Amino acid sequence: MKFHNVLINGETFSLPKATSIISLARDRGMLVGDEWLTWNEEGLRFGTQIHKLIAFLLQGSVIKDWSDWGEPDKQCLRAFKRWWDFTGFRPRLVECELHSVELGVVGHPDTIGTIKQHIEIIDWTTGEVNTGKLLQLGFYYLAYKEMYPRRSIYGARAVHLDKVAGNFEQKILSEVALQGYGRDFIKIRQAIGVI
Repeated sequence: MKFHNVLINGETFSLPKATSIISLARDRGMLVGDEWLTWNEEGLRFGTQIHKLIAFLLQGSVIKDWSDWGEPDKQCLRAFKRWWDFTGFRPRLVECELHSVELGVVGHPDTIGTIKQHIEIIDWTTGEVNTGKLLQLGFYYLAYKEMYPRRSIYGARAVHLDKVAGNFEQKILSEVALQGYGRDFIKIRQAIGVI
């Protein structure tokens, strides 16, 4: 179980990460068929590396030399660039922290920004988009609404970056869909209980 220290109203709390809650639910048989929760260490390292590179690019940095990069890295970044060009996404927050005092959970969406002037939560995956990823987005929605009650969220996108062909696929979630996945996350959190 991964915990993260969060400063809330001047006090530090050690909260479990949303992904750890979802992994624990998977381990307890509450979720079935979510391959992302059973990746091997190599897959986890690869996904983490791609996430870091995309965060680097979203913050305005430029990659000048691609010569030492493996083909899967290049293909994922091509997929990201295609997605970025296709959506016109404008980042506002990158790898930000969202927490829910009510649920006692913290998470870090890959980015929050605008597409066609609507605020959306974006999360990348180099694996398949599955229930675990959608529950994760549901938690991010709940935490965002708790932290910023006057701000609106139009929706969210789980974006699969293909490391073979350099294409992307996205699962677009409306606010109503996010509310549903958020309710499912709450049920899982309540069923798991105190950690």
